This record gives sequence, C-alpha cells and structure tokens, in this order.
Amino acid sequence: YVVKNITADDNCFYRSLSFYYWETEKDYNEFRKLIVLYIENNIDIYISFISDEQIIAPNFNNYSESIKINKKREYLLDYTEIAKQNKVWAGYLEISTPSILFNVNLRLYI
Repeated sequence: YVVKNITADDNCFYRSLSFYYWETEKDYNEFRKLIVLYIENNIDIYISFISDEQIIAPNFNNYSESIKINKKREYLLDYTEIAKQNKVWAGYLEISTPSILFNVNLRLYI
C-alpha cells in the first residue's frame, strides 16, 4: 500500500476515495453524492445502525416498533441532508458505505 497525504479540509474521506479511484482529489464531491444517495435509497438497511438513544423524543422507549422505525427514518433523512453539504465530515454510515458500493475493505488511518 501507499501512504498519501490528503488535503485536510473536512472533505478528506471523500478526497481519499477520489484519489484512490481516479488519482485526483478534485472529484471528491462525486463520491459524497454517490454515498449519500446510496444511503437515502437504502434507508431501511441503515435504520439498524441507529440506536434508540440517538433519537431524541419524549418517551421514545414507549413507542410502538413501527413508530420507532418511522422516527429513525426521519432522523436518517435529516442526517443525509447534512451529509450532502460540503465540508461535513463523513460519519460511520458514510465510511461503511463504500465497502458495499465498491465491494472493498477500507482501512482508515487517522
């Protein structure tokens, strides 16, 4: 493997993917769009990544399972709206998605 310093501008996860696949950092936003779109289009898969504790709602533990799922879906849709923005760090959802999309194992060194 090769160690490459990536521009540290809060887009570094996407820049690293762009460099790995296209040998340039400049197309990082294409990877951001692709990853966030995949999460949005497969939101039901990602619901299991969201713990009950992440949802701030009064008496959430007393909700029926279907209402909990709907609340988690709403949370994820809000999350993806933020994730689409430039200079927003990739979270564990975005970091795990390329493994699915590109059938690769990723190692991150921070």
